[in-house]
Amino acid sequence: MSRNLVDPKDFLRAQRQSGYKNACASLAEIIENAIDALAFNIHITIIKQDDVFSIEIKDDGSGMLQTELDRAFLFGGTTKKDKKNSIGCYGVGFKQAGLSLARRIEFYTRAKGSKEYYNYLDYDEIQKNGKLALDSSIVSKKKQLDSNGTLVRLTKVDRLDVKYFNAFIKKLKLCFAIRYRYLLFRDSVRLYLNNERIQHWDPLYVMEKGWSPTGGKQYGKTLKYNVRVPHFNSISQILVRFVELPIQEWSYLPNKIKKKMLITSYKGVSIIRSDVEIDRGSYFVKPHQNYDYWWRMEIVFEPVLDQFFGVTNTKQGISPNKYITNILNNDLQSISRDLYSRVIKKFISLRSESSSKTKRIINENDNFIGKNSKCLVSINEKRSNKQLKFSYLAKEILYEYETNEGCDVITINKHHPIYSEVFTKVRNDEARVFVELFIFALIEAERNVLSIKKQKEFQKYLSKILALYFA
Repeated sequence: MSRNLVDPKDFLRAQRQSGYKNACASLAEIIENAIDALAFNIHITIIKQDDVFSIEIKDDGSGMLQTELDRAFLFGGTTKKDKKNSIGCYGVGFKQAGLSLARRIEFYTRAKGSKEYYNYLDYDEIQKNGKLALDSSIVSKKKQLDSNGTLVRLTKVDRLDVKYFNAFIKKLKLCFAIRYRYLLFRDSVRLYLNNERIQHWDPLYVMEKGWSPTGGKQYGKTLKYNVRVPHFNSISQILVRFVELPIQEWSYLPNKIKKKMLITSYKGVSIIRSDVEIDRGSYFVKPHQNYDYWWRMEIVFEPVLDQFFGVTNTKQGISPNKYITNILNNDLQSISRDLYSRVIKKFISLRSESSSKTKRIINENDNFIGKNSKCLVSINEKRSNKQLKFSYLAKEILYEYETNEGCDVITINKHHPIYSEVFTKVRNDEARVFVELFIFALIEAERNVLSIKKQKEFQKYLSKILALYFA
């Protein structure tokens, strides 16, 4: 006696728990179906009304005939499994992704020269009648499409965890801007979210004319690895490139700006499959410390290599097998160590250059300062050095200073607004030198003109005034 392989109720319940990371990953499945259908314009509309959400994804792709739509609603039904470069190929994408967000999926499609057809999948109906079966697609009674294309509508949306709607939309735009950056950059696809066209965001900072700044420079040549694909009896290529970020220009930016630019909030290896970023993380390289923010690595491969990279039907990440790991590991780890070392050396050099320039200017001009200056201590007939450091001081003053073994040590209070609003925002060496020299000159004047008692009063008063102006 034969039995059904699946229990309809539990099967669909399991599909709803398919493990998509977020709304971006779920909607990506439907968007990528449109891309595979050669759509040029893809419009995503998310509406919130009285805490009830509805989502529409509409494209101008090739659309489907009635038989194709019937097959598309089958779990595992696909016409793309033997196409080398299709993003989707497993036949579960839009059903699984749609159910991860909503309890009802409506599908309208129209091929060129054909009628508009309609079908739907309703989770509640199947849970009620216990049957995992759908009627054949029908001619749409309410026309949704003016020409060829597809409209997917998600209603009864109950899996969208949104606290602040505008922030959610902004985050979604950025996710799409990064994921589809190559397609958007080449203008092979135009993507709109709530009527705003999405521009590309390149976390490698190489692409121009997008939302992201530019400044990244490729390190070395693009690495190429040929891999034989038994199923297609062909050779497919893996491409790997490294990019260094402009440390000299960007290292002085405030942390908030660095985070907004994704310098510090995006790091690791970018995984590109068929021109779409499906993951990022510490693949093939050992993570170091915060210096990893200042370089990027990108790995590009075709869908025919999914079995080697361990890509699953949700296309949300990779799990490389030993074969691919052995091919890539040695080269990529070696280059990542070189880049890590280059970043550290660059930071040391920048600090040294800034400090050296400040000291040089001070030494060149010390002879213009009165010989009775208390801050100038003669050591081996040479004037003292000056050192600026930063620390959290208990008092509310801007700075403290002391002479230690002939070296004037000035400590800037990190609690004071001057630190957060001035020192953390200097963006280049010239500005940093100017700020340091200003502090040294202020202290020179204070110690030459005022008594020790008056110096303390001056420091207290100055600190309060500056805190008021810069708070």
